[in-house]
Amino acid sequence: MPPVKVLLVQWGANTTYATKRATIAEIEEVFRNRPVFHTNLRGRVATHLAVGTTDASRKVTVAFIYYGGDQHGISDHGMGAFVSKPEDIDEVTGVSLAEMQAAAEDLYEHRDQAAGEQVPTEHAPEVRSVVSVRFSRGELADIAAAAADAGQPLSTYIRNAALAAAAPIDVEAVRRELGTVTRALDELRRSLGTAA
Repeated sequence: MPPVKVLLVQWGANTTYATKRATIAEIEEVFRNRPVFHTNLRGRVATHLAVGTTDASRKVTVAFIYYGGDQHGISDHGMGAFVSKPEDIDEVTGVSLAEMQAAAEDLYEHRDQAAGEQVPTEHAPEVRSVVSVRFSRGELADIAAAAADAGQPLSTYIRNAALAAAAPIDVEAVRRELGTVTRALDELRRSLGTAA
């Protein structure tokens, strides 16, 4: 059996249940902090468990579906569940959202006895997250056109726009820059006024 190596976490319809007792950030911290991987017990939706700690040393067990190889378009070894339709059934697992919720509750209730055998692990230096975003056709067409105009792939353009929107604004730096521009305009106006 090749070692389990998690390079990305794909969030989808299961996010509601995955984050019931831990935040997205805490779950990603567990994967980053070199957890121990186990197979899950037979008959469970999740194929594996990651047992580890958050940056605050909180012990967390994360149940997940592991995809090794290039299945489902994930290069190398990846991890996640894909849900691209709003219907009640997850197309990857074939399980309803209600069954996912029940499985999450069952895992939590039996968390001390949930793990199967430990599996070999190869830890990735960085674990990335993939988040699904829904756009209408008109919205997507406008965004795709803007990405093309910027010479960027669509996903890169969306990522850069999201990071720019989330970045804090340094109000003092903006005020300094505005002051510099105002002084330059005043100087230009004075120069033009004396030249006329």
